[in-house]
Amino acid sequence: STDPLENALNAAEAAASAAEGVASNATNVERAGASQKQDQQPTVTAPKGRLSVGEMRIPYNTSKVITTDLITTQSLPASNVFDIEERSSKIVADCVNSAPLSTGVSSWPFATLSISRGGVREWKDIIAKTACTSIVANDRILAVGTANGCLYLYGTSPTLGWESGKAFRAFPPFVLGSPVVAINLSDEVSNECEMVVVTSDGGFAVYKLLNSGPKLHYKGSIVPPMQQMLLSSISANQQSGNQPKLVRIQITDSKQLMLVIMLPTSSAGRALQGFVYNRDMESWMIVADSANFLLSDFYSPIHKPSSGKEGILSRVAKIVTSSASTMASAKQMYQRVVENEKHSYQYIITRSHCEDRLACAIALYSKSEFETWLTLYARCLSSSGEAESLRFLVDTLLDDSESGNSLMDTDNDSCQNVPSFLLIGIKRLGLDGKRIIRQSILPEMSKNRHLQRLTNE
Repeated sequence: STDPLENALNAAEAAASAAEGVASNATNVERAGASQKQDQQPTVTAPKGRLSVGEMRIPYNTSKVITTDLITTQSLPASNVFDIEERSSKIVADCVNSAPLSTGVSSWPFATLSISRGGVREWKDIIAKTACTSIVANDRILAVGTANGCLYLYGTSPTLGWESGKAFRAFPPFVLGSPVVAINLSDEVSNECEMVVVTSDGGFAVYKLLNSGPKLHYKGSIVPPMQQMLLSSISANQQSGNQPKLVRIQITDSKQLMLVIMLPTSSAGRALQGFVYNRDMESWMIVADSANFLLSDFYSPIHKPSSGKEGILSRVAKIVTSSASTMASAKQMYQRVVENEKHSYQYIITRSHCEDRLACAIALYSKSEFETWLTLYARCLSSSGEAESLRFLVDTLLDDSESGNSLMDTDNDSCQNVPSFLLIGIKRLGLDGKRIIRQSILPEMSKNRHLQRLTNE
């Protein structure tokens, strides 16, 4: 079976490539009808890097036809309520935005939502006075976002799922107040199913889709990471007059909210960054950046976990690859900064890269990638003969004191004897400190004969 998250990341990679050729006035794309001009979002030219929720408008989809595949159940009951033929035919839902229809008094735009099997329409609904901007589905829910800022949720047969070829309006339209830019659903079919919705004002909300109905889980804004990208480009004299673009927002298997955004640069290139939302801090964390750690020994190729399966951290990093021009600029900058230092810029960047990847693996709850990067971190320190740093690392991972265990208790706010974040991380990932020292660190230390005494300790 295919990995839904892998499909989402592949879609993000394709969207990032396509977004590079998209003009900043994306709102001039053909609309479903002339009367929808009232929904047309204004073109934004960022003034000196200052963006705010009030002035920012993220472009939304203005295509005439928006389509999504409907996921069918793996197995069906022996007795079927519906007489279904050609079950192997592909089932899709599409929304067609139509030109305004004159009613004699006024003209209304509308969207036709339909479900088709093998190209034959089996069900349809009409959404009046607006256009569809986003459509997505899992095996039990179909979500539709509109240009007038509404969210429509449709259900289907509890026994046959989308094999029934039918849908029904499960709730009245939810009013979000701004055009819907993107919707994504997690794959879980239990009470753990979650949905994220982004609107053109930059706001996002994550909902739990419970049996009793959707419930707000948490919310925030994607404006801060876009602002950060814009400010970084201005500091590097790479501003292009364009605002950052949303490439993908996705709920991962570990229930983390992941975001990928792109900014066209003045050199006809692009900068990409990946983020994960920290709910405790109500802030975004950068987990992948096309301009960071370019000169690290481990920057390329992307390192896979020992299990052989590429993890989420690697897949996100794949999307945000860098350009040669950025590489040259980074090399000049780092050479100037560390020209009088004891260590080479290559070592400093590689060490920082490993520490950053370890922190990101913890944030993404990626156990296998944490172990991979811990091995690379130990290799970096060992090859440079950093005995004190290795001793510090081992001592940190061996610290299984009560303070380390008590800090895992969210009700404990004590700041006394606070353990390292690395120790907290391995506990959250369910790793044993002694085991990963034996498997990831000691083998790397043994490769440097100058560290033999430390290894024997």
